[in-house]
Amino acid sequence: MTDCGAVSPRLRRIRKRSGRCFELAAKGQQQDPTWTLFHWVIRAWLVRGDEVYDAVLDKFMSVDQYTGQERAVPERTYSLKEAARMICDAGYWGPWHETHGNVNGMVWQRNGMVSQRRRR
Repeated sequence: MTDCGAVSPRLRRIRKRSGRCFELAAKGQQQDPTWTLFHWVIRAWLVRGDEVYDAVLDKFMSVDQYTGQERAVPERTYSLKEAARMICDAGYWGPWHETHGNVNGMVWQRNGMVSQRRRR
């Protein structure tokens, strides 16, 4: 039996999740502010204690399982207040920080988009 009044970061009725990790993670945090928003150059997810919620995968799992499976390396964390301020100031869902190098040939751009590194 489920608790109908329970708060969760899980977003239901989202049809297209792919490519929207920063947006969906921030919206999940707004829905349940007890979670911390984590950003990496190409990924965003929520953490509370030892539990992760990935809004793109729409799955809950342990931190160890998630970082191993997704090879996710957190670079920044944001409380609800910090994330809301960054969204308003930047005008996009994230990422809002400069990253350390590139990841699998992907390069961070100032507008929050990630692009393929061109090979010469």
